Amino acid sequence: MKKTCEICYEQQNVLIIECGHNYCKDCLKNMFFHNGQVDLETFECPQEKCKQKLTEKTLKLIIEDFQTKYEQFLKQGILFGINNNEKLITCLNIKCNSQFLIWKNADYFKCQNCKMEFCLKCKLTKHNGQTCIQALRLKQITKTRLKFLKQVENSSTQKICPHCFIVIEKYSGCNFMTCQSKSCNSKKYFCFQCGEPLQHSESKDHFEDSDPFYGRCNIKINGKWVEQDKLPANNVPCPKCKSQDPLKSKIEGNLLICTSKQCVDKIFCCICQIQLDDKSILNHLDKHEKIKIQQKSWFEKFNIFKK
Repeated sequence: MKKTCEICYEQQNVLIIECGHNYCKDCLKNMFFHNGQVDLETFECPQEKCKQKLTEKTLKLIIEDFQTKYEQFLKQGILFGINNNEKLITCLNIKCNSQFLIWKNADYFKCQNCKMEFCLKCKLTKHNGQTCIQALRLKQITKTRLKFLKQVENSSTQKICPHCFIVIEKYSGCNFMTCQSKSCNSKKYFCFQCGEPLQHSESKDHFEDSDPFYGRCNIKINGKWVEQDKLPANNVPCPKCKSQDPLKSKIEGNLLICTSKQCVDKIFCCICQIQLDDKSILNHLDKHEKIKIQQKSWFEKFNIFKK
């Protein structure tokens, strides 16, 4: 009977380590290795009820050039003059890799440079309320899910509903889809070609020549569906990069959202041309609405006096 890894539940390259538990090579490497270095301080079984310290016997099972790496690790303490209650740590953020000293028995650390927090036992980001093995399993599930979603993305017969995120299959029929999941309850719609969420009234407007079977997808510009070959330039250019490309700078009401390389999802007010953030948008638009109401009130009074 094949052994099963107690983290990812796969049956390939499964090893029995010193304490008798089963793990595959990939999971062991993910737990104990980072940037080609192994942390022997936390080299122990991840099972909460076990936690047996592992030795070079297990290390030999998972790395080929065992002797070289083991000697490098032993030399680190001498080279850096580390005290008995300290150890050298390398940030696990691949974009950071800063090195600094921390308390030898610490379970977690926060990088002084990038401010990210990591668990020293399993080498994952800090996981409050979860054991290491739970966090490792969740990571494995996430990786499997992402792999599956990538397969769906490249499929010609499967798409993900943009409302409830379940996978929908289509082998024939038109591209205007009605999702029948429990969550959507046949009340949510989307385009099978581009994945755009749609209203029931847009079953024809979204497609060229109103043909949901063979028509290309139209693009929504300022609230109206427009054919791809007839896209009008924006009346309001982006205040920063000056782009009038409706595919890069999208106008929604009084807001302009620019996705050009220079702006990267910056948001501007179309009226006063200033940049906004998530916190200031509602208050800023509210001010314009109040001004509009005041102008309307003044105009109505002016007409009364004129009569």
